[in-house]
Order: sequence, then C-alpha cells, then structure tokens
Amino acid sequence: MIKMKKQLAVAVTVAFLALPISSALAQTITPDTQVMVANTTTTVTATTVHEVAEEAVSAYEDAPITTLVEVAKAEGLKAAAVTAVAEVNDEDTNAAFELRIKNQATEIAKAKIALQVEAAETAISAYEAAPITTLVEVTKAEDLKAAAVTAVAAVSDEDTNAAFELRVKNQATEIATAKTALQVEAAEEAVSAYEAAPITTLAKIAKAEDLKATAVTAVAAVSDEDTNAAFELRIKNQATEIAKAKTALSAPVVDEDGNEILPATLFSDLINKLQLALTYDPARKGELNHRQALKKLSQAHQFVKDGNIEASEVCLNEYTDKIAKAQAFLLEVEDTDSETAKNLAIALANVEAKNIQVLGNLVDKLPPQAAQKLALNVVRTMEKAVDKIQKEEEKVALVTSVPKVETEKTIMDNETKAALEQFRKSVNEKRKIYIEDKDQNHQNDQDENVAKQTKPEQVKPEKPEMDRNSYQVNQSDKAHVTIVPVKAQMAPTVRSSDNNKDDLNKQGDRDKDNGGDNNRRDHK
Repeated sequence: MIKMKKQLAVAVTVAFLALPISSALAQTITPDTQVMVANTTTTVTATTVHEVAEEAVSAYEDAPITTLVEVAKAEGLKAAAVTAVAEVNDEDTNAAFELRIKNQATEIAKAKIALQVEAAETAISAYEAAPITTLVEVTKAEDLKAAAVTAVAAVSDEDTNAAFELRVKNQATEIATAKTALQVEAAEEAVSAYEAAPITTLAKIAKAEDLKATAVTAVAAVSDEDTNAAFELRIKNQATEIAKAKTALSAPVVDEDGNEILPATLFSDLINKLQLALTYDPARKGELNHRQALKKLSQAHQFVKDGNIEASEVCLNEYTDKIAKAQAFLLEVEDTDSETAKNLAIALANVEAKNIQVLGNLVDKLPPQAAQKLALNVVRTMEKAVDKIQKEEEKVALVTSVPKVETEKTIMDNETKAALEQFRKSVNEKRKIYIEDKDQNHQNDQDENVAKQTKPEQVKPEKPEMDRNSYQVNQSDKAHVTIVPVKAQMAPTVRSSDNNKDDLNKQGDRDKDNGGDNNRRDHK
C-alpha cells in the first residue's frame, strides 16, 4: 500500500512534467504555478508516510501476546513499526507514534515475563511431580530436568529465577536419593535371584550362570562404594558355589584306585550274571558284585544328568543291593588274609568315600523318600567301614607291642570319616534330611538282620564289644556328627540276644516237658 501511494505521487508528478506545452504557454507560466505543483507532491508524500507508520504501529499494537510464541512474533513487528515511524517528518506525529511503540513494548515485556514465569512453573511442577518409584520412572524424571532448567533460565527476574533454581536443585536431590535406593534394591533383587537359582543339574547351572551378568550390571550401577563391594563379594561367593556344584555334577564314579567307572548296560548286566553263575569263590562273587554296584551307581548318576529320576532310583536300589551282597560274600570268605579278600575289603570300605560327591548330588536330586533312603544307606555303609578298620587296628594292637604308627588303614579310616562328615553336612544343609530320623526301609533292614540272628550259634561273643566300640567311636565324633545310625542299630542287636535267650528258654522248657512225658511213658 505504501509503495502504491509513493508510485502514485511520482506518477502524478511525472504526468505534470510530461504534458506537451507550447513554448508560448511555457513563457506565460508564472512561479506561482510551479510552487503549487511542488506543494501538492509534498502533501501526497506526507500523507502516504503517515498512513504507512500508522499501519505498522497498529499491527504492532494489535499482535496477540497470550503465549510466548505470540510474544516472539509481536516482538518481530516492532522493528517494522520503528522503521515506518522514522519516515514521519512531523515531530508531533512522530513522537505520538514512538510513544505508542514504547507503550506496546512495555505491555509485551510484562506479558513475556508473566508467560516465562508461567512456563517455568509448569516445567518445574512437572519435574517435581514426576513419579520416581522405579528406575524407569527416575530416568524419565531426570529427562524433565533439562526442560525445567531451560524454562528457568528464561526468567529475567532475579528473585523469581533464584526461587525456581532452588526448587530444581531440591528435586534433583530427591531424585538422586531415590535413584540410589532403587539401585540398591535392584542390585539386591538381582543378586538374590542369582544366589537362589537352583544348581542341582548342569542345565540349571547354565541358567544360574546366565543370571550373573544381570547381577553384575545391577551392582555396577550402585554408587556407594561399601554397598557395591558387599554385593560384589556375594556375587563372587555364589560364583564359587556354582563352580563347585558344576564340578561335582561332572565328577565321575570311580573305583578304589580312582579309575572312572562307565555306566552299566544291558550287556554288562548279562556278563555279570554269567560270571556270578560260573563263580563259586565268595571273595570273587563279592568282587563281581562290587564292580557291578559301581556300574549301577554310574548309571544312576547318568540318568540323573539326563533328567530320568525314576530310572535313577531303580539303579540306586540295584547299587545298594549289590553292595550288600558284596559285604555278605566277604563275610563268607574263609581265608580273610587272601589278596582277593583284602582288596575287596578295602574296595568296600572306600566305595562311598571315593564317590561322596556323586552320592551327595544324587541325594540332592532324588525325591525325598528315595533321597533319605540313599543317605541312610551311605551313612550306614561308611560307618561299618570305619568300625571294621578300627577293629582290625585294635586286633593288631593286642598282638603286638610296637608303637602305633599311621598305617594305610588308618589313613583310609580318616579319609572315610572326613568323607562321611562332608556327606552328612551336605545332606543336612541342602536337603534338610536329618539322618537320625527313623526310616521305614532302614527299619525293615534291621528286622531282616534280627531274623537272621535267631540261631544261637550265629551270635558271636565279641558282638557286645563291637557295639561298645561303635558307641565309643560315635561318642568321640559327636562334636561334629549330628546322626548316630550305628547306635540306632544296637537296639536290634540287643533284642536279638534277648530273643535268642527266650528261644533257648522255651526250647529248654519244651525239652523238660518232653522229658517228663517220656518218663511218664517209661514209668507206665
């Protein structure tokens, strides 16, 4: 519009100047005519400049300023208004325009300050109200801080700005405190999950090992040095436990010489049956049963690794049966000093101690009843081995006055005791099976022993002495042993003696009765 007015003024001026006039007319033109044309041009130009200034100032005044975006646009119009007003030559008009611009600038400044405070309040309130109950929420809340800081920085009033900055600082402290607590909580959860992960099979161990990375990451986020160190120690200890469990699960079944025993197969079972059928030497039969027992133990261990617990139970029953038969055949050996008998005795004494890790792992994985039965059998067998070794040492001590030295049997006795102690501790801690509890299967075995001991000639004089020795051995170890299965076996032994006496008395009474009848018949 301004350009059009200027162009119109110029066009009018040019039109006047371009009119064709004759030289005569030109000679008759007076100076007054020229002044009139000039005044007309000046009036048109002044009017146009005034209108342009009015339009620019009005646009500046009418611009909305309800938001900071609108304020920014309104502030952009000020320059155009100032430029347009500067073209106005009339001092009064110019001053009026400038006053209007100044007033509008003041209004915009006031609105801008109010809007900045409002924006800062909104940003800080959002920052303060953000939930911080989880680490995810804490992260989102922390992201709001930048917006709050930016909004506060735009506030020009110093007091208001300082108040806002204090609120931002306080909220940052609250978030940092919550973050620290949540990091500790997350680390505790991750480390606890790592510690609680089952490690009874290789597959479960693999899953437990996968939890370690999560625990390490969670602990690394904990800023407190002492807390961090405590968590790291727990992770280290659990890693050690897992490594031990992994090693134990991978431990093979071995014989008395430490040679690995392969699992039993249908073919090995058949060969064993044929060998037993063709063998009449008790020592050899005991050796064959011992070897097959180890194969059955190895097979049970393999079944557990494969997850076939039922098949493992069957193999373990066969294992205990074979061990019992081997011990029975050893008792039938007449020449106890033979090499075969001695080797069998040593093998049976070491069979549990050499494979204590395998047996402990089997107890961990079997159902409670089967696990308890196995644990009882293991403890009973190992204590019998300890008893046997100690009695042999005592017999040697009775026939010789040579000072007692640490023999191979003594070393074996100590190793067996240590293995037994380790087994008991492992069973009690991991499965909470206290072997001193009565077990029905154990009681059945005792009843069978009582039935076998009913004949008087099978009761040997040294049996009470054996029981006393067993009792003394267990008494010496009671500081470390929580179960005394051998002591529990004393009752059936005593009952056996009482039963034998009762049987003898009854037999005597019957003989007396029969004798009386015969005398009466003879008398008749």
